[in-house]
Amino acid sequence: MPSFLFDLSSIQPIVIKIEQGCCIEAHLFLSFEQKIYNYYFNTQTLYKATEKTLRYKYKKDLEGSLEAVTKIYPYSSAIYLLTDVEMRQDFNEYKALFPKAQLKKCT
Repeated sequence: MPSFLFDLSSIQPIVIKIEQGCCIEAHLFLSFEQKIYNYYFNTQTLYKATEKTLRYKYKKDLEGSLEAVTKIYPYSSAIYLLTDVEMRQDFNEYKALFPKAQLKKCT
């Protein structure tokens, strides 16, 4: 989860309205990979949390430059247990970034 190693302020989450409520999607961009965290919820109740990691392939000797990325490929994925305390803490921190009126539409 992002809070283990990173300051959440460096991640810009968005809220996406979906049929079953809403999804908070947060992207963390690192030198060699991108992590995508999704928190699915309705009426403030979290019902699923996932993480996907995408890896970057670079042109030779140009590692670290996004302009030199030749391929982005799926590397790993995970579904978190809803009892995971740190994941829930991250979800609550992300949720707090959005106006309550916007979150009330997640029914």
